[in-house]
Amino acid sequence: MVRFDFAFAIARCASKAFACPGNRTEIRPFHGLFWRRVEAPHNATRPGGSMNDMLRWSGRLAGIAGVLLCVLAGATRLSGHYWLGSFQVGTVLVGGIAVMMIGCVCMLWVLVSRTDPPS
Repeated sequence: MVRFDFAFAIARCASKAFACPGNRTEIRPFHGLFWRRVEAPHNATRPGGSMNDMLRWSGRLAGIAGVLLCVLAGATRLSGHYWLGSFQVGTVLVGGIAVMMIGCVCMLWVLVSRTDPPS
């Protein structure tokens, strides 16, 4: 995979924790007037790399936040109150459902973009 870089290029990863074979980072400064072509780090070429990881964690966090909002709205309504701060309890419940749906869409996006067969 090739990318274009303006300021500098990272030639090797700095840690084996991120599945990088190298143990040092080499920064090559920019010496030209225009953009230059540099090879991307090898972990950026892995299919479904960091974008899928970001979507997966966004989906998980949105799902947890949505469940917490729904539980908060339900507990508030069961205690006999119709308002939670300046919001109606039904509005908080709908907001929680919407946040859970955003989490579901993020997780679905990760599943649909898989290239390897399920095991």
